[in-house]
Order: sequence, then C-alpha cells, then structure tokens
Amino acid sequence: MVQQGHVTILAGRTRRLWQPLLQQLRIADQLGGRCLLIVPEHYTLQAERALISDLGANGLLSIEVLSPSRLVQRVRDRAGAGPRLPIDDLGRSMTVMRALEKSRTDLWFYYSAASFPGFSPKLARVISAMKEAGIGPDTLQDGIAEWPEGALQSKLHDTAQVYSAYQELLAGQFADPDDQMQHVRKRLADSQFFQGHHVFVYGFDMFTTRLCDL
Repeated sequence: MVQQGHVTILAGRTRRLWQPLLQQLRIADQLGGRCLLIVPEHYTLQAERALISDLGANGLLSIEVLSPSRLVQRVRDRAGAGPRLPIDDLGRSMTVMRALEKSRTDLWFYYSAASFPGFSPKLARVISAMKEAGIGPDTLQDGIAEWPEGALQSKLHDTAQVYSAYQELLAGQFADPDDQMQHVRKRLADSQFFQGHHVFVYGFDMFTTRLCDL
C-alpha cells in the first residue's frame, strides 16, 4: 500500500517482487505525482526495458529509474556539490597510494606490501568500509590495544596510520564517494528532489550503511 511519509518493505526473491512492484507503481500513478525507482547500478537499463515491456512505453513517462550514483549526482546538481572536488574509486585508490607513501616509515606490517601493484585498491576498499560503518582512524587506533599482539594487531595499526594520512590528504580539498554520499544526505531535504514523488527501491541483494542512511 502506498502511504505518504511511511516506508513499506516487501521482502522475498527479486523475481517474485516484480509483480507487486508493478502493482504499486500503477497505484502511485493513479494517485498522481511522479515515481522514482532506485535500482542497483548494473540494473538500470534492464529495469527500464522491463517497465516498457510490462507497462508500455507510457510507463516510463511517469517513472524515472535511477541508480544510487545517479541519484547522488542529481541531488548534487540541485543542491550544490560543495567546495570539495569529488573523486571516484580510482581517485580514492590513488590517494590511498599517496597515503601509503606518506606514512610508510610508521608502518609495521604493510611496509613491504605498500609497493605491491594492486595493494592500494584493496586497502582503499577497507578504508571505504570503515568510513561507511562510521569508524574513523582515531576510533580504530584506540581499539588496537584490545587485540593481542600479532599480525592482526599490526595490520590494524598500519590501516589506522594510512587511514589517518588518507583523511589528511582529502581534508578541505577532495570528497571521496563516501564523503559525497554524506554530503548528499545532509542536502537531500534542501534539494527537494523527492518532493511530489513516490519512491520505490528494488533489486538490491543487500544495503550498504550509507545507502540505508540515504
């Protein structure tokens, strides 16, 4: 049931949820207002084709299909991108590489691995997961003492060192995808992007913390 100001969650296998979604889209269209359908990054084209197949060409006239990254860009276009230059995943990996070089003398475990090809993208994903979970470098550093001495403690120490250097390199200049999502979440109300829209989210196997926050 479509309700203003409420969230209705239907759980189950994706294919089984398609027909209930179509029903809700038809109801929303009858109630008036446009519909936003938020789907995974790889699914936008397939979702548009499925809507045309099941609702006809006119179905897309009142339904806009967006991926999370496209949603972020649309809100940034309306509410402003902020003073920091946005960087993508490649830019994040390059910044982590610079952070590794900056903190190399303080590393215990990653000193040799820092120069290996492919290491910085892996560490960038770890840092992204921590930012997404709301864990800052200081919080990580404070928790290291609780772990027994060994390889894991050394890895956590080095991750905290690189993470801190990474944040310093970003500060006031660049915004990685996690920072961009946080900025969008703060400016979402000001953008009025959802105003007058029925919003549907479909096709995700799991939700990241930042997507849930949004």
